[in-house]
Formats: sequence, structure tokens, C-alpha cells
Amino acid sequence: FFLAIRYGNASTATILQFLGPVFIIVCLAIQYRKLPPRIDVISLMIAVLGTILVVTNGKIGTLALSAAGIFWGIMAGVSQASYTLIPRRLLEQFDARLVTGLGMFIGSILFWPLILTTKIPSITPFTVGSFAYIIIFGTMASYLCYLQSVKYIPASTTGMLSAFEPLTANVLSVLWFHETLGTFQTLGAVLILSTAFLQAMALKGK
Repeated sequence: FFLAIRYGNASTATILQFLGPVFIIVCLAIQYRKLPPRIDVISLMIAVLGTILVVTNGKIGTLALSAAGIFWGIMAGVSQASYTLIPRRLLEQFDARLVTGLGMFIGSILFWPLILTTKIPSITPFTVGSFAYIIIFGTMASYLCYLQSVKYIPASTTGMLSAFEPLTANVLSVLWFHETLGTFQTLGAVLILSTAFLQAMALKGK
């Protein structure tokens, strides 16, 4: 996700990460060997169309973003999808806090060689505060809430309702970083975010 921001920008990175629910729908269909519900298929088609608009800005055949930014954004979506699907059975046996904590700890081991071999830049109070915010709110709290929701609603719905993340990122990117999205990119973002409301309506209908 951070690589997607580095090679693209915060708003498009979160939009592409929101493709995670698409992978969740496909994986659930394969796992249970049956076609997904009609609302999921419609959501998937809308999300794919929205993504095409975001990465091309309406100019089919050209990319409005760097290839690296698109790649890492999609990989972030795949990662998010796996984080929703795999721990579902674990949550039936263990507390969500334990699953989140162990998952973060084991995942961090892979980065220890990089940390030990990379020169650490000068540390300032702003740096410490930024890291603390990312660790506590951007990682621990967010994934704990994310996993906790899987215990009460379907994984596909959880993924779709995470649309508030790219919505927030877009608003903050415009207000804070003064980033702009093209007309078709904005339309694509709206299409992707609209899948959350489709899922919410389907859930309410049940």
C-alpha cells in the first residue's frame, strides 16, 4: 500500500486497494463452488469499470498512473482480500485481538533484514508521531475493527463497506495535499464506492 502511494498518490492507491472485494467475491465463489449472488456480480462489474476509468482517466489504451503505482495498488487489494478470507476460521476459535497481533508480528519478521541493513534517517518528533499514528490507528485499530466485523457480516460485505477508506483518502488528499482527479477518474471513484451502497442495501434486504 505504501509503495502504491510512493509511485502514485494516496487517493488512487486507496481506490485501487478497494479492488480487494472483487478478489473476495471471486475467492468465495471458488471456495463454495457456486456462482456469487447477483448483487455481488453487479458490484464486481461496476468496480472493474470504475477501476478502468481511474487508471486511464477515460482514455482507453493509455494509463493516467504509473505502471508501478497501479501494480502495487492492485497488490494491496489482493492483500486486503486475503486478510479478510484467511482469518475467518481463526476468529471462530481465537479473539480478533490475538489474530491481529500475531499476524502483524509474524508479518514484520520478513522486514527485519531490510530494517537492519537500511540506514536510519534522522529522527524528529514529527517522525516519531507519524510512525506512532500509523502503528496505532492506521494498522492496529483499523485491522482489528476490520477483522471484528467479519464475525458479524459476510466477508464480501465487509470488503465493500471499507469504501469509506478511499472516500476519506480522496477528501484528505484534495484538502491536504491539493491533489486532483480527472473527470473520468472521479467518475471511476464514484462507481467503485457505489458498490459499498449496493452491498449495504443487499445486507439490509436480508
